Amino acid sequence: MAGTPHPTEVLESCTIAMVNAPSVTYKLLARPENSGLSSIQYETVQRICQRLEKQLPTGERAGFLLGMIGSDTRDGELGIQCITSLVIL
Repeated sequence: MAGTPHPTEVLESCTIAMVNAPSVTYKLLARPENSGLSSIQYETVQRICQRLEKQLPTGERAGFLLGMIGSDTRDGELGIQCITSLVIL
């Protein structure tokens, strides 16, 4: 996994651990070592950007629920990285 180790312990619930996540194909402009993000955060930004590129049959853009509030994963910083990656293409 790209990036640096996360500075705090991040736990995954049993329910989430039972689901296979789709492969990450989105390539961020920022290199992992220059992004300032941990490997978990970097992968999350990739997954968010990948999902936001998808257009639904209704013509709407797909969404992504970031359910890590209060887990010390710096959600706001992840949002900024996503916006930067999507806007500066």
